[in-house]
Amino acid sequence: MAAPAAAAGDAVRIMAGSTVRSFTDATGAVWTGDRFFTGGAPKTVPFRAIARTKDPTVFLKYREGDFQYDIPLKAGVYELRLFFADT
Repeated sequence: MAAPAAAAGDAVRIMAGSTVRSFTDATGAVWTGDRFFTGGAPKTVPFRAIARTKDPTVFLKYREGDFQYDIPLKAGVYELRLFFADT
């Protein structure tokens, strides 16, 4: 069963490679585990401090390889923000 599309104005935050159901970061933003992907492999790095972030947990898992995300959203204009860390 497909997940419902996000309503306009709702943020979709996905922690690539993570299996958590949900995670609330230090700013109060709620992230879900990895979903809506095809391919690739989840990876983990050991816990460490990451410069310029209050919450390194968001950056300790990732997806690598040949993969894609198909996030079910209603038609409209969206802003996509990708966050990367050299871990």
